[in-house]
Amino acid sequence: MITLIDRLQQMINAFKNEPINEAAFERARKKRIGTILRAFNSLEFIANQFTRYRFNQMDLFRLIPVLESLTTQDFTETLREHFDEKGLTSCAIQKK
Repeated sequence: MITLIDRLQQMINAFKNEPINEAAFERARKKRIGTILRAFNSLEFIANQFTRYRFNQMDLFRLIPVLESLTTQDFTETLREHFDEKGLTSCAIQKK
């Protein structure tokens, strides 16, 4: 019997090992850039995000250039770093 945890691990491994669709990656990247540019019309967004990024030692106004320079190779490397099986944990709640 395959558990939910097993299925999630299979999905993560498949995602890590399959090549990234370049066109889909570009669409997602451009969509994110567009969303951020639209959000810059809101002073509230700028104020909230500026402080958030500043507290994390980042610059909100460097976000667009960073996203523009992002490649599928960068994405793949980050994906493999963040989804390491050695770092996976699970928690099961059982009825008494």
